[in-house]
Parts: sequence; structure tokens; C-alpha cells
Amino acid sequence: MEGSSAFIPYVGNDLKDILCEQHESIVGNDNCVSFQKMKLQIPPNAYRMHYVKARVRVHKYPDGSMAVFHGPRKLAEYTADGTLIGIEENKKSAAGGASDELHGGPILGAPLVKQRQ
Repeated sequence: MEGSSAFIPYVGNDLKDILCEQHESIVGNDNCVSFQKMKLQIPPNAYRMHYVKARVRVHKYPDGSMAVFHGPRKLAEYTADGTLIGIEENKKSAAGGASDELHGGPILGAPLVKQRQ
């Protein structure tokens, strides 16, 4: 038994998201989080169109980059100067996941009009 190790490999969440600064914040009416004199805009995604008044966590990594989380879900990533990373991917997931429900059905509050046949 002397050849075996007492250590096992870590299996779980990314250690990068555990070993970083974590700050709680509330999303403003402009769907942005104010963090260290920067405004981090949260893009719409397949789960929600906006996060106004939601409690979020801002993770600041050792390299200066940042990410915004809502619960366990990562909403967006940013460079050290606050520039959004991967905006095209977020737009695609938002359009693909929710477009049928949002754009394919009737407009809420609009009068129903019967079509002649």
C-alpha cells in the first residue's frame, strides 16, 4: 500500500470560480451592474430578457477579468476594462431559446381580431 496516494483529483465546479473575489450586487434599471466604477451590461439570454432588480454575484479573477452570475448560472464574462466577451454567443442563445415563445404568439394586451375566411 505504500505506492498509493491519499490525494484524489478534484471533481466539481471550476476552481477559477471558487478562488476569486466575489461581490454581491443588484442589477439596476438599465440592466447593468455597477462594479468598481464600471457598468457591466448583462445581455439577454434564453432564460430571461432582463435581470433588473435581480441579486447577482460579480466574480473578479486574478487576471482582472470578471463574470456575472445569477445563482449558479454565469450570465456574462468581461475583460478587465469591462468589455463584454462572447456577445455573439449570448445573442444566439437568446434568439434560439426564446424566440418561438416571444415572437410567434399574440402580443399581450392587443385586441383579438378574427380573420375572415
